[in-house]
Amino acid sequence: SSAWDQTNAGSDSFVTVIKDPDPCAGPNLTIPSGVTCTLPSGSYTFQSLTVQSGGTLVLQGDSATTPYGAGVTVTVTSNLTVASGGTITANDQGFGAGQGPQPGRPAGIGASGNGAGHGGEGGLSNHPCCQVRAIAYGDALLPLAMGSGGGNTSGGGAIKLVVTGTF
Repeated sequence: SSAWDQTNAGSDSFVTVIKDPDPCAGPNLTIPSGVTCTLPSGSYTFQSLTVQSGGTLVLQGDSATTPYGAGVTVTVTSNLTVASGGTITANDQGFGAGQGPQPGRPAGIGASGNGAGHGGEGGLSNHPCCQVRAIAYGDALLPLAMGSGGGNTSGGGAIKLVVTGTF
């Protein structure tokens, strides 16, 4: 058997369990290739932040916070580096499909749905019945509102980066 047999271990034996380290931990965060670090809605501070090629930092939104949801604020007191092929994203982290302050409408029979509003007006449907645009909302100079969901897709989340050093 490949399993450890406690009956043969003796009374003075012990086992040390080593857990995988949290990919989002540390004052100096480095996200290597093939690793995804996901931060829930809130504020985070790092001394330095590096996303290597193939690494991903996902910043989640919280649609329960009204009226515009809540995103993620990342403060970096030194340098923020995103290598070519590295990703910082809030794609699909906003309001769910058909949800939010200015949601889109799903596609109907023979018609595409219309897009949600946020930083600009939503897109129009290709069908004459649905020629209503979702209006823009939020603040163009301080864009902290999450995106409303389109007819069939989630909206984008909200990211605020505060970098003291080089970005």
